Amino acid sequence: MKRLAGIILIIIIAIVLIIIGKHTPFGADNSVFYVENTEKINRIVIRSQNESVSLAHEPDGWYVNDEHTAKPQAVGFLLKILKDIRIKSPVSDETYSDLLKDGNTKEIEVQVFEDSKIIQSFFIFINNGIEYPGIMQKRKRTKPFIVHIPGYETDPCSHFVSDYRFWIPYMVFELNPASISEIHLHYPDMPDSSFSVINNGDEITFLSSHNKNSGIDTFAAGRYLSYFTYVPFEKWAYDISLHEKDSIAKGNPYFSLEVVTDDPDTITLLTWRRMITEGDRKVEDTDRLWGSLNGGKDLFVIKYYDLDPLIKQPSYFIIQ
Repeated sequence: MKRLAGIILIIIIAIVLIIIGKHTPFGADNSVFYVENTEKINRIVIRSQNESVSLAHEPDGWYVNDEHTAKPQAVGFLLKILKDIRIKSPVSDETYSDLLKDGNTKEIEVQVFEDSKIIQSFFIFINNGIEYPGIMQKRKRTKPFIVHIPGYETDPCSHFVSDYRFWIPYMVFELNPASISEIHLHYPDMPDSSFSVINNGDEITFLSSHNKNSGIDTFAAGRYLSYFTYVPFEKWAYDISLHEKDSIAKGNPYFSLEVVTDDPDTITLLTWRRMITEGDRKVEDTDRLWGSLNGGKDLFVIKYYDLDPLIKQPSYFIIQ
Protein backbone atom coordinates (compact mmCIF):
# COMPACT_ATOMS: atom_id res chain seq x y z
CA MET A 1 0.00 0.00 0.00
CA LYS A 2 2.81 2.37 0.91
CA ARG A 3 4.58 1.49 -2.34
CA LEU A 4 1.43 2.31 -4.35
CA ALA A 5 1.04 5.61 -2.49
CA GLY A 6 4.67 6.46 -3.26
CA ILE A 7 4.17 5.75 -6.96
CA ILE A 8 1.04 7.92 -7.01
CA LEU A 9 2.93 10.73 -5.26
CA ILE A 10 5.74 10.53 -7.83
CA ILE A 11 3.21 10.70 -10.67
CA ILE A 12 1.50 13.73 -9.09
CA ILE A 13 4.84 15.51 -8.65
CA ALA A 14 5.76 14.77 -12.28
CA ILE A 15 2.44 16.19 -13.50
CA VAL A 16 2.88 19.31 -11.38
CA LEU A 17 6.40 19.84 -12.73
CA ILE A 18 5.16 19.51 -16.31
CA ILE A 19 2.40 22.06 -15.67
CA ILE A 20 4.85 24.44 -14.03
CA GLY A 21 7.26 23.98 -16.92
CA LYS A 22 4.58 25.00 -19.36
CA HIS A 23 3.51 28.11 -17.45
CA THR A 24 6.73 29.61 -16.12
CA PRO A 25 9.67 31.20 -17.90
CA PHE A 26 11.90 28.35 -16.74
CA GLY A 27 10.05 25.78 -18.83
CA ALA A 28 11.74 25.14 -22.18
CA ASP A 29 8.32 24.93 -23.85
CA ASN A 30 7.77 28.58 -22.91
CA SER A 31 11.18 30.16 -23.30
CA VAL A 32 12.82 28.69 -26.41
CA PHE A 33 12.14 30.62 -29.58
CA TYR A 34 15.05 29.51 -31.73
CA VAL A 35 15.41 26.64 -34.21
CA GLU A 36 18.60 24.63 -33.78
CA ASN A 37 18.85 23.42 -37.37
CA THR A 38 17.43 26.03 -39.74
CA GLU A 39 18.46 23.95 -42.76
CA LYS A 40 15.42 21.77 -42.07
CA ILE A 41 13.02 24.71 -42.43
CA ASN A 42 11.00 24.60 -45.63
CA ARG A 43 8.18 27.03 -44.83
CA ILE A 44 7.62 30.05 -42.58
CA VAL A 45 4.14 31.52 -42.12
CA ILE A 46 3.71 35.01 -40.66
CA ARG A 47 0.17 36.19 -39.87
CA SER A 48 -1.32 39.40 -38.53
CA GLN A 49 -4.92 40.52 -38.23
CA ASN A 50 -5.41 41.61 -41.84
CA GLU A 51 -2.64 39.91 -43.81
CA SER A 52 -0.54 36.79 -44.08
CA VAL A 53 2.59 35.71 -45.92
CA SER A 54 4.05 32.30 -46.60
CA LEU A 55 7.76 31.89 -47.34
CA ALA A 56 8.42 28.50 -48.94
CA HIS A 57 11.73 26.86 -49.82
CA GLU A 58 11.79 25.21 -53.24
CA PRO A 59 14.71 23.52 -55.04
CA ASP A 60 15.48 26.75 -56.92
CA GLY A 61 15.12 29.12 -53.96
CA TRP A 62 12.61 30.77 -51.65
CA TYR A 63 9.18 31.93 -52.82
CA VAL A 64 6.60 34.34 -51.41
CA ASN A 65 3.03 33.00 -51.30
CA ASP A 66 4.12 30.30 -53.79
CA GLU A 67 4.14 32.97 -56.50
CA HIS A 68 6.90 35.60 -56.22
CA THR A 69 10.63 35.06 -55.94
CA ALA A 70 11.78 36.12 -52.47
CA LYS A 71 14.66 38.46 -51.69
CA PRO A 72 17.49 36.09 -50.69
CA GLN A 73 19.06 38.55 -48.25
CA ALA A 74 15.76 39.13 -46.41
CA VAL A 75 14.99 35.41 -46.01
CA GLY A 76 18.62 34.70 -45.13
CA PHE A 77 18.56 37.18 -42.26
CA LEU A 78 15.23 35.81 -41.02
CA LEU A 79 16.75 32.32 -40.88
CA LYS A 80 19.70 33.76 -38.92
CA ILE A 81 17.24 35.32 -36.46
CA LEU A 82 15.44 32.00 -36.03
CA LYS A 83 18.76 30.28 -35.31
CA ASP A 84 20.35 32.87 -33.01
CA ILE A 85 17.40 34.49 -31.20
CA ARG A 86 17.71 34.38 -27.42
CA ILE A 87 15.85 35.77 -24.41
CA LYS A 88 17.11 39.11 -23.15
CA SER A 89 14.72 39.71 -20.26
CA PRO A 90 11.22 38.85 -19.08
CA VAL A 91 8.39 41.38 -19.41
CA SER A 92 6.45 42.47 -16.35
CA ASP A 93 2.77 41.66 -16.12
CA GLU A 94 1.97 45.38 -15.95
CA THR A 95 3.92 46.22 -19.13
CA TYR A 96 2.43 43.27 -20.97
CA SER A 97 -1.09 44.26 -19.93
CA ASP A 98 -0.55 47.88 -21.00
CA LEU A 99 0.77 46.70 -24.38
CA LEU A 100 -2.28 44.54 -25.04
CA LYS A 101 -4.68 47.35 -24.06
CA ASP A 102 -3.06 49.80 -26.48
CA GLY A 103 -5.05 49.89 -29.73
CA ASN A 104 -1.86 50.44 -31.74
CA THR A 105 -0.31 47.13 -30.72
CA LYS A 106 0.03 44.68 -33.61
CA GLU A 107 -0.17 40.97 -32.89
CA ILE A 108 1.73 38.61 -35.20
CA GLU A 109 1.69 34.82 -35.22
CA VAL A 110 4.70 32.90 -36.56
CA GLN A 111 4.79 29.22 -37.51
CA VAL A 112 7.94 27.45 -38.72
CA PHE A 113 7.63 24.15 -40.60
CA GLU A 114 9.77 21.17 -41.47
CA ASP A 115 7.75 19.56 -44.27
CA SER A 116 4.19 19.62 -42.86
CA LYS A 117 5.25 19.56 -39.20
CA ILE A 118 5.37 22.72 -37.07
CA ILE A 119 8.79 22.76 -35.36
CA GLN A 120 8.53 26.24 -33.83
CA SER A 121 5.77 28.77 -33.22
CA PHE A 122 5.24 31.92 -31.17
CA PHE A 123 3.40 35.23 -30.97
CA ILE A 124 4.91 38.69 -31.39
CA PHE A 125 3.52 41.98 -30.08
CA ILE A 126 4.80 45.22 -31.63
CA ASN A 127 3.76 48.81 -30.99
CA ASN A 128 5.49 51.37 -33.19
CA GLY A 129 3.91 54.24 -31.25
CA ILE A 130 5.97 53.65 -28.11
CA GLU A 131 9.71 53.37 -27.57
CA TYR A 132 9.64 49.75 -26.54
CA PRO A 133 10.97 46.67 -28.35
CA GLY A 134 8.64 43.98 -29.59
CA ILE A 135 8.02 41.05 -27.28
CA MET A 136 7.62 37.34 -27.94
CA GLN A 137 5.37 34.82 -26.28
CA LYS A 138 5.26 31.08 -26.93
CA ARG A 139 1.56 30.70 -26.28
CA LYS A 140 -1.22 32.82 -24.88
CA ARG A 141 -1.17 33.07 -21.06
CA THR A 142 2.54 32.19 -20.86
CA LYS A 143 5.42 34.45 -19.88
CA PRO A 144 6.33 37.11 -22.51
CA PHE A 145 9.94 38.07 -23.16
CA ILE A 146 12.11 40.72 -24.76
CA VAL A 147 14.44 38.91 -27.14
CA HIS A 148 17.66 39.79 -28.95
CA ILE A 149 20.29 38.48 -31.34
CA PRO A 150 23.68 38.49 -29.60
CA GLY A 151 26.00 40.88 -31.42
CA TYR A 152 23.21 42.80 -33.20
CA GLU A 153 21.39 45.98 -32.14
CA THR A 154 18.27 45.31 -34.23
CA ASP A 155 14.95 44.29 -32.68
CA PRO A 156 14.36 40.72 -33.96
CA CYS A 157 10.59 41.15 -33.76
CA SER A 158 10.62 43.87 -36.42
CA HIS A 159 11.84 41.40 -39.06
CA PHE A 160 8.75 39.19 -38.89
CA VAL A 161 6.75 41.16 -41.45
CA SER A 162 3.34 39.84 -42.58
CA ASP A 163 3.11 42.13 -45.65
CA TYR A 164 4.16 40.02 -48.64
CA ARG A 165 5.60 43.09 -50.42
CA PHE A 166 8.43 43.28 -47.89
CA TRP A 167 9.76 39.91 -49.06
CA ILE A 168 9.73 40.38 -52.82
CA PRO A 169 12.51 42.24 -54.69
CA TYR A 170 11.97 46.00 -54.87
CA MET A 171 12.03 45.99 -58.65
CA VAL A 172 10.33 48.13 -61.30
CA PHE A 173 11.99 46.76 -64.44
CA GLU A 174 14.17 43.68 -64.82
CA LEU A 175 13.99 43.03 -68.57
CA ASN A 176 16.12 41.51 -71.27
CA PRO A 177 16.55 44.31 -73.85
CA ALA A 178 15.74 41.88 -76.68
CA SER A 179 12.33 41.18 -75.10
CA ILE A 180 11.27 44.85 -75.28
CA SER A 181 9.10 45.69 -78.30
CA GLU A 182 7.78 49.16 -77.38
CA ILE A 183 8.56 51.96 -74.93
CA HIS A 184 6.31 55.00 -74.53
CA LEU A 185 7.41 57.84 -72.25
CA HIS A 186 4.73 60.49 -71.76
CA TYR A 187 4.97 63.78 -69.84
CA PRO A 188 1.45 65.24 -69.36
CA ASP A 189 2.82 68.73 -68.72
CA MET A 190 5.62 68.56 -71.32
CA PRO A 191 4.23 66.85 -74.44
CA ASP A 192 7.23 67.94 -76.53
CA SER A 193 9.44 65.82 -74.27
CA SER A 194 7.35 62.68 -74.82
CA PHE A 195 8.57 59.97 -77.18
CA SER A 196 8.26 56.30 -78.21
CA VAL A 197 10.85 53.69 -79.12
CA ILE A 198 9.73 50.74 -81.27
CA ASN A 199 11.91 47.64 -81.52
CA ASN A 200 10.89 45.06 -84.14
CA GLY A 201 14.07 43.03 -83.79
CA ASP A 202 15.68 44.16 -87.01
CA GLU A 203 15.20 47.89 -86.61
CA ILE A 204 14.66 50.39 -83.81
CA THR A 205 12.34 53.27 -84.59
CA PHE A 206 12.16 56.50 -82.64
CA LEU A 207 8.97 58.62 -82.66
CA SER A 208 8.64 62.14 -81.27
CA SER A 209 6.99 65.42 -82.14
CA HIS A 210 10.39 66.94 -81.39
CA ASN A 211 11.96 64.95 -84.21
CA LYS A 212 11.57 66.77 -87.52
CA ASN A 213 13.17 64.38 -89.99
CA SER A 214 16.44 64.39 -88.09
CA GLY A 215 18.75 61.39 -88.14
CA ILE A 216 18.28 58.81 -85.40
CA ASP A 217 21.22 57.64 -83.33
CA THR A 218 20.53 53.89 -83.47
CA PHE A 219 23.35 53.14 -81.04
CA ALA A 220 21.76 55.48 -78.47
CA ALA A 221 18.38 53.84 -79.02
CA GLY A 222 19.85 50.36 -78.54
CA ARG A 223 21.71 51.50 -75.44
CA TYR A 224 18.47 52.95 -74.06
CA LEU A 225 16.83 49.49 -74.16
CA SER A 226 19.64 48.12 -71.99
CA TYR A 227 18.78 50.55 -69.19
CA PHE A 228 15.67 48.47 -68.37
CA THR A 229 17.76 45.50 -67.26
CA TYR A 230 17.80 46.58 -63.62
CA VAL A 231 15.65 49.40 -62.24
CA PRO A 232 14.87 49.07 -58.50
CA PHE A 233 12.82 51.22 -56.18
CA GLU A 234 13.80 52.19 -52.66
CA LYS A 235 10.89 51.12 -50.45
CA TRP A 236 7.13 50.72 -50.21
CA ALA A 237 5.13 53.68 -48.89
CA TYR A 238 4.21 52.01 -45.60
CA ASP A 239 4.17 55.20 -43.57
CA ILE A 240 1.41 57.18 -45.31
CA SER A 241 -2.34 56.89 -44.84
CA LEU A 242 -4.80 55.46 -47.35
CA HIS A 243 -6.28 58.94 -47.77
CA GLU A 244 -2.86 60.36 -48.66
CA LYS A 245 -2.24 57.52 -51.12
CA ASP A 246 -5.56 58.20 -52.84
CA SER A 247 -4.77 61.91 -52.98
CA ILE A 248 -1.40 61.25 -54.65
CA ALA A 249 -2.85 58.75 -57.14
CA LYS A 250 -5.57 61.21 -58.21
CA GLY A 251 -3.02 63.94 -58.88
CA ASN A 252 -1.45 64.74 -62.23
CA PRO A 253 1.47 62.34 -62.87
CA TYR A 254 4.95 63.67 -63.50
CA PHE A 255 5.35 61.07 -66.23
CA SER A 256 4.09 57.66 -67.32
CA LEU A 257 6.42 55.03 -68.77
CA GLU A 258 4.86 52.12 -70.62
CA VAL A 259 7.00 49.15 -71.65
CA VAL A 260 5.57 46.43 -73.90
CA THR A 261 7.42 43.11 -74.05
CA ASP A 262 7.15 40.19 -76.43
CA ASP A 263 5.47 37.93 -73.85
CA PRO A 264 3.20 39.88 -74.61
CA ASP A 265 3.04 41.89 -71.44
CA THR A 266 2.86 45.57 -70.56
CA ILE A 267 4.43 47.23 -67.54
CA THR A 268 3.28 50.77 -66.80
CA LEU A 269 5.11 52.98 -64.33
CA LEU A 270 3.35 56.11 -63.08
CA THR A 271 5.27 58.69 -61.06
CA TRP A 272 4.29 61.78 -59.06
CA ARG A 273 6.44 64.50 -57.59
CA ARG A 274 6.95 64.10 -53.87
CA MET A 275 6.70 66.75 -51.17
CA ILE A 276 8.74 66.52 -47.98
CA THR A 277 8.96 68.60 -44.81
CA GLU A 278 12.00 70.78 -44.19
CA GLY A 279 11.76 72.72 -40.98
CA ASP A 280 8.26 74.22 -40.90
CA ARG A 281 7.55 74.15 -44.63
CA LYS A 282 6.79 71.70 -47.43
CA VAL A 283 9.26 71.52 -50.31
CA GLU A 284 9.59 69.33 -53.37
CA ASP A 285 11.83 66.30 -52.93
CA THR A 286 14.65 66.64 -55.44
CA ASP A 287 15.97 63.11 -54.78
CA ARG A 288 12.87 60.90 -54.92
CA LEU A 289 9.46 60.42 -56.53
CA TRP A 290 6.30 58.50 -55.71
CA GLY A 291 5.75 55.56 -58.03
CA SER A 292 3.12 52.93 -58.82
CA LEU A 293 3.01 50.00 -61.23
CA ASN A 294 0.19 48.96 -63.56
CA GLY A 295 -2.42 51.25 -62.06
CA GLY A 296 -2.15 49.67 -58.62
CA LYS A 297 -2.78 51.60 -55.43
CA ASP A 298 0.41 50.39 -53.79
CA LEU A 299 2.78 53.34 -53.80
CA PHE A 300 6.54 53.13 -53.48
CA VAL A 301 9.43 55.56 -53.25
CA ILE A 302 11.91 55.59 -56.13
CA LYS A 303 15.11 57.58 -56.50
CA TYR A 304 15.82 59.91 -59.41
CA TYR A 305 19.23 58.25 -59.46
CA ASP A 306 17.64 54.94 -60.55
CA LEU A 307 15.27 56.62 -63.01
CA ASP A 308 17.67 59.05 -64.68
CA PRO A 309 18.80 56.61 -67.41
CA LEU A 310 15.16 56.09 -68.44
CA ILE A 311 13.83 59.64 -68.54
CA LYS A 312 15.80 60.93 -71.48
CA GLN A 313 14.89 63.90 -73.64
CA PRO A 314 14.21 63.34 -77.38
CA SER A 315 17.52 65.02 -78.18
CA TYR A 316 19.30 61.97 -76.71
CA PHE A 317 18.19 59.88 -79.70
CA ILE A 318 18.78 62.45 -82.45
CA ILE A 319 22.05 62.90 -84.27
CA GLN A 320 23.05 66.52 -83.81
